[in-house]
Amino acid sequence: MIARAVKSAFQEGKEENIRMLEHIHIIIYLIAAALVAATVARLLRDKKRRAAAPPPAQSAKPALLNFTAAVCVAVSILGTAGLFFQGQALIALRVLACVIFALSAMDAGVAIRRWYENILEKPTVRRSEFILPGVAALIGFLALEFTVSLCGIPGGKDSALAVDYPVHGEWKVVTGGPTALTNYHHNNPVAQNSAVDMVRSQGASEGETIYAPIDGVVSKAVGDRSPGGAEPEGNIVIIKDAKGIEIWLAHLQQNSLLVQAGDSVKRGQALAKCGATGSADVAHLHIHAQKDNQPVPLLFGPAKKFLLRNALFQTTP
Repeated sequence: MIARAVKSAFQEGKEENIRMLEHIHIIIYLIAAALVAATVARLLRDKKRRAAAPPPAQSAKPALLNFTAAVCVAVSILGTAGLFFQGQALIALRVLACVIFALSAMDAGVAIRRWYENILEKPTVRRSEFILPGVAALIGFLALEFTVSLCGIPGGKDSALAVDYPVHGEWKVVTGGPTALTNYHHNNPVAQNSAVDMVRSQGASEGETIYAPIDGVVSKAVGDRSPGGAEPEGNIVIIKDAKGIEIWLAHLQQNSLLVQAGDSVKRGQALAKCGATGSADVAHLHIHAQKDNQPVPLLFGPAKKFLLRNALFQTTP
């Protein structure tokens, strides 16, 4: 009875969190509106104050620091929002980023215009005026660095392996990226740090054909495992290329393999069908590359995309 009560309470809390997330876009829009209102009110107050008693010439540098910080924050929001949010919340965050950029640009423009109007006067510079803008700029640069860490290719493009998409149609990345924040497989184990899990964006993934992403030789092929088996990878095909890099394709449908160990395969060759064997809760394709138990990042398709969580991609035969 206690266990049932705990489970019920947990489920209620989970549903409440989901309901809150469904309305988070409203909160984001309210924040954007509050920023606009506060900025307009401040500019109007400054205008009245200046009309009553024109202040001495002031430096535009603090406003430019604020603008730099705002640009960094806006770029960070635009770069990472899609990794954690979708739908209306994602749109709202993009609007917020544009509002932050526009308001800071307006502030910087006003400061530069006032500085230009008094260009012949030596501007009044107080160190205290740089404290908050300096802190804001530091936060902005840290946000930008965080964005790069979430979206960057580990080791750069030179360390990555270019492959074809192993599926056809429109698919979505469920987990993928260089950190544990967006990639469940990060350090679980290390060899799977650059793993990607993908599902069909519309409809079921079960039974979709999986294709060889690279030329090579099949070093391992197991196809008789059933869903929920002891081996977490389920049914699997491992292809080794000429450089000794292994491409793992896991959770394949039982009894669907079209290749066996020792076979040579070419890019685009049908290998098996997508399934939910091993530890998979739902049908999806797991793919990762490794060499000597170390991860190798993958760049997919002609555009050589490094796939991140929530990314959508579409391929044709």
